[in-house]
Order: sequence, then C-alpha cells, then structure tokens
Amino acid sequence: MSFVTCALYYNATNKVKMIKNYNDNDPQETQEWIESIEDALEEHGYERTRFLLETLIDYAQSKGARLPFNTNTPYLNTILPEQQPEYPGDK
Repeated sequence: MSFVTCALYYNATNKVKMIKNYNDNDPQETQEWIESIEDALEEHGYERTRFLLETLIDYAQSKGARLPFNTNTPYLNTILPEQQPEYPGDK
C-alpha cells in the first residue's frame, strides 16, 4: 500500500498545481479525482464542493486515515470593511 501526501492549489492562471511529497502510484486515478473536484466547482460552486470534500475527509478519518492537521477554519468576516473601526496599523 502506498500513501500520497500532496497539496492542491490554484496558480495565477487558475490551473491546479499539486505539490507531492511522495510518489503517486496511480496518477490516472489522481487526475480523475482532480477532474471530479474541478467539475464540482464548475457545476455546483464552492459551497457544494467544500461540503463534498469535508464529507470525504470526515469519512476517511472515521475509517482510520491519518490526515494532515489543517489550521483553516470556516470563519467568514461578517463586518464589512467600511464598517470596521480604524486601527493605527491600517495606514
């Protein structure tokens, strides 16, 4: 069994890039997963895609998968920029 650790990100031209820490034993399957995520983004938007990915992560963890710690949270700033008080460092 081989494990793949990678990070996906979009570059300036919105192309998916992947940083691999280990060799991918099945690049075709990996590409199919990436294409599925791209399709979900295009067809259903970010909210649905996020839900799908979080559901997959929860399922994988429930089956014993050890995933990297993620410090990102679903936090959204609800205060509009023009409603935020001024701070000395903002100038």
